[in-house]
Amino acid sequence: MRLQLIAPDEPPRSLSVDAPYATHALAPGVCPHCKTAPFYVAGTGVSIASDDRAYEAGAVALCCKRRVGVIRAEVSTLFGVTEDEQVTAGPWKVF
Repeated sequence: MRLQLIAPDEPPRSLSVDAPYATHALAPGVCPHCKTAPFYVAGTGVSIASDDRAYEAGAVALCCKRRVGVIRAEVSTLFGVTEDEQVTAGPWKVF
């Protein structure tokens, strides 16, 4: 899985996570609001991206609790996130 912070008027930043079930990710650079460097971000409002290849969530900086862009989590999928969710929620299981 590849995590990116996508902010307006900035190139995408790669995010790093220090634990498998972390609730936040470390963003390189400085927070655009309070200038903390580096800073942590958390996601809110998860949805499927328009290209059906990733999940997206609003990114909130934990240092100042302000929105800083969108977190994009690209996952490995053959047919798209929507179909993967339908298969795993169905009565059959893939092992």
